[in-house]
Amino acid sequence: MKQLLSLSVLTISIIMFGCKTNPPNSPEEIYEYGKVAVTANVPYAEIYIDGISSGFIAPDTLSLTVGEHVVSLVKIGFEGTPVTVNVEKDVLKEIEITMSETSIGKIVLLEDFANVSCIPCVQSNLLIESLVEGEYKDRLIVVKFPTDFPGPSDPFFLANEEECSARISYYNVFYAPTLIVDGIKKPISSDSNAVKNDINERLLQDAHFELEVAFSINGDELSANVSLKPVKLSGISSDNLFLRTIIIEKEIHFNEPPGANGEKDFYHVMRKMLPSSEGTELTDLTLGETKEFSMSYSLAGKTWDRSKLAVVAFVQDKLTKEVFQAVKSE
Repeated sequence: MKQLLSLSVLTISIIMFGCKTNPPNSPEEIYEYGKVAVTANVPYAEIYIDGISSGFIAPDTLSLTVGEHVVSLVKIGFEGTPVTVNVEKDVLKEIEITMSETSIGKIVLLEDFANVSCIPCVQSNLLIESLVEGEYKDRLIVVKFPTDFPGPSDPFFLANEEECSARISYYNVFYAPTLIVDGIKKPISSDSNAVKNDINERLLQDAHFELEVAFSINGDELSANVSLKPVKLSGISSDNLFLRTIIIEKEIHFNEPPGANGEKDFYHVMRKMLPSSEGTELTDLTLGETKEFSMSYSLAGKTWDRSKLAVVAFVQDKLTKEVFQAVKSE
């Protein structure tokens, strides 16, 4: 009887523990792939698959799961018709997407708060130049606002303490470098991917305004003219919009570094905000109706290189700080 009971217990134990140690195998899903070579008639067009960014730039070849996919290209200022492709296992499909330029494209403003004695600013300055002269050329405008930290004797800050301080206070900037994209994004300045992601996100926004700016110098008088036309007012509040207009010096060279970080060359430096750091309040905006703004500033006594001057203008919501469109003179 005892032997029979022991065998019964052993049988139950085998069944119970056997189920625990030998679970039924769950079949793994097996994917099959084919390749799609994507080309475009314009550079720097990002490839999207089924409405999601692939992270690749045309021309490139992607491995996709077998089946039907929609391939499209995204490049700010351009548009193209998506292509549906049926991916087959181990087969290379080739598609070319032709893109055409759109009439009005969003232009992004990057405000760079920096100091000649800021060591990390050296790297962020290199990053900014690589972006504005590379893949974002003509779609990214940079304005450098000098700070009085970490070094209090930045010559650019001392040349215009009032307006530099006003812009620093406006954004509550506490350290250099600080990068602000379209007034609302603050990526880590050392993270190139974060900076590019914020720029890309803003470039996908609608262009609410068409802006043009030009300037001339007659003797010591600089005259700036801004033309502004609302092309889309839905989705934004027009109660707190301001036009900011800034004289920048595009390139400044020193024979010896003016600060502790060793830099001798500086770019996009804010020299004067017109008519002041407050800007010009925008009222009575009508869709499709162009408004003209004229401002002037005396260059008498200024040692700025007049051949290196430019004027930047942008529309900003004073409260939310969002920048809706920007432009820079040729």
